[in-house]
Amino acid sequence: KWDAYYAGLGEAEETPPVRAFGAEFAGLLGELLPAGGAVLEAGCGAGFQSLALAREGKFAVSLMDLSPQALDAARRLFARNGLTADAR
Repeated sequence: KWDAYYAGLGEAEETPPVRAFGAEFAGLLGELLPAGGAVLEAGCGAGFQSLALAREGKFAVSLMDLSPQALDAARRLFARNGLTADAR
């Protein structure tokens, strides 16, 4: 099901509300976790929350999803934003 969804998605685009949520999410996690730590987003989908964390530059970001197509979408999203993450 999820492979079909992400295969048909095309390029996952970050909408303004998704970006605002991500910034708030990253800010809250930044208060809880020490800088320089590692964060794993399990069930990452297209990786929008991890993208927000990577933008902060405080954490090593790893992505995990059961769907190879979701991970491909997340890799492309990160690449378009000039960021990297370990995606498995």
